[in-house]
Amino acid sequence: MPKKVTLETLAERMDQGFDVVNKRFDAQDKKLKTHDRGFDLIDRKLNNQDKRFDNFGQAILNLVDDMKDVKENMVIKKDLDEVNDGLDKQMVILLRLDQERIFTIERIKRLEAEVGRIKQHLGIS
Repeated sequence: MPKKVTLETLAERMDQGFDVVNKRFDAQDKKLKTHDRGFDLIDRKLNNQDKRFDNFGQAILNLVDDMKDVKENMVIKKDLDEVNDGLDKQMVILLRLDQERIFTIERIKRLEAEVGRIKQHLGIS
């Protein structure tokens, strides 16, 4: 004869089944809490990385601004060539003037000597 299942035995068996399921849920909750802590750690690391990238981004923007300043104030080869050409022309002029000064001084010496001879000849000195 089959056993009679009473309401009480059914309730006990249901409670036992729920206890098993609750234990499994508790185990799953523990695993999920462990995962949550891991995700929190990952979130903190990612936030720190975001801050570092923000700093890098600002540093790059500062470098771009600095490069613009350098580019505006930079002397290029063409500019240097123009300056050198001007200096070369001035050096040519100065060299010519220096040579003319030497010749002029020598000419003055000869003229003074000639004037001295003329004065002697005229009896002025």
